[in-house]
Order: sequence, then structure tokens, then C-alpha cells
Amino acid sequence: MTQTPVAGLRDHAAQTPEDPWLFRREGWNWRWISFRAAAADAVLAALSSGGGAPLPLGAEGRGTRGGGDGGGGGQGLSFEAVLQDLACQAAGQPIVLSGPDGSVELSADDLAAAAAAVAGLLRAATSGQRDILVLGGALDDPATRVLLSWATVAGAALLLEAGSGNVLGTAVWARPTVFAGTVEEISRLRLAAERQERGWLRRRFRRRVGLPFGRLHTVLVTDCGSLPPEEESFWRERGVAVRFLPQCGIAWYISRRGDPDA
Repeated sequence: MTQTPVAGLRDHAAQTPEDPWLFRREGWNWRWISFRAAAADAVLAALSSGGGAPLPLGAEGRGTRGGGDGGGGGQGLSFEAVLQDLACQAAGQPIVLSGPDGSVELSADDLAAAAAAVAGLLRAATSGQRDILVLGGALDDPATRVLLSWATVAGAALLLEAGSGNVLGTAVWARPTVFAGTVEEISRLRLAAERQERGWLRRRFRRRVGLPFGRLHTVLVTDCGSLPPEEESFWRERGVAVRFLPQCGIAWYISRRGDPDA
């Protein structure tokens, strides 16, 4: 059974209202807001929009509640961008993506199908473990949109970065369960994982190699092509599933991008 992001957020707000959901870096600190606060702010934003024109993504917005402080505007994936986007969905407004042949509108059902498709790609997390994802980029990018839809429905802890260039460094620090990136970014993540495996504590106690960063169970490749054989072997030997977003039929632009015969 598929579920829309708005319905997923409402369910999490009812079942685990005080669990942190969205995280955002502010200097050396990370601020967060709970499912309850996110759902409440999204509802208020939907009411303020009046069901009219979509709210501008990333615009300055009112403060949101959360750990320590919250709110504030910003570029890229801010609290306001995500909550205003959910408000637009709740008001029944279509979501616009940038495709290879121009803009494409998606309905709530499309987003529900996208979230379910990503869920079907992932290797299950350890029992009782909540998924964690670091996400950056623009909301009109299909890969970002698909991952945000899945994370909202799944209730994954979502660390937002203003730009995609910061995602890798934050992921190494945050130790996510799922990592999504280009072939190059996944190669760089491998180098970071290898450095950790060579750490003095591992050598001293001769710990058996397991999931990288202690809990990474799936890497999602977001561009066309395939990982080099040695890259795939590295992840699979450690129990990490390697998946490609084009395989689930929702990031259709990826399979077409760079393919002159498409």
C-alpha cells in the first residue's frame, strides 16, 4: 500500500510526535524539528497559502519549533522549503520537476509511487533502527524529490544541506543508513569508509569489517552508468546493497541524460 508524503507526515506526527525529523546545520550546531512541529507548521503554511499559487521554496519564513532554536530562511533545502512544499501538496497543488524535455508536473499519487519505489530498492535497516539520510540539492531535481518523498513517508531522520557539495562530508560525520550520490561521490565515500576501517581502534581490537560507518546498508547511485567492479565489490563485501534510482522507474531523466539515442 502506497502513502503520500503528507499522509506519512501526519501518521508520524500522531504516532511519534516528539521524535526529531528534520535537521539543519547552523554553524557548529544542528537544529531540529519534530514530526509534530513539522506537521503543525505545514498545516499553518497551507492555510496561509489559501490554496492559491505555490509558496516560494527557500523563502524567508516564520520560525519553526525544535531542538534549541529553529526556523530562519536560507538557500537550498531549508526547514521552510520542505514545510512549504508539504503545504503545497496538502493544498492539492502539483509538484513541478525539471526534466530533460522541460517541466513535468507530479501529483500526490506520483509522489506516493515514488516513495514506494525507493522503499523497494533499499535493504532493510537493522531491527528497531531508524533510517538516516543526508539530502541536499533543489526540490525540482527528480532525484532529490524522490528521496525526500521516501524519507517523509518512511519517517527517516533527514539532515538537510543547503547544497549537494556538502552532502558527502556531512554523511561521513552523521553515519547514515542510506547514502545517495553520483558514481564519483560514492567512490569518495568508499575512501572515507576505508580510512575509518584502518583506524587505530579497529587495528588494536581487530574488529571484523562490517557495515561501513557502523550502519550504512544501502548506497543509491543517482547518475547513469554503473559503478566500477572494484567499487561494487567493496560495498557488497561489507553487506551494503548497491542500487540505481533508474531501476525503480521514477528517475527517468537519469536514464535519458547522457544517452544520445534516448
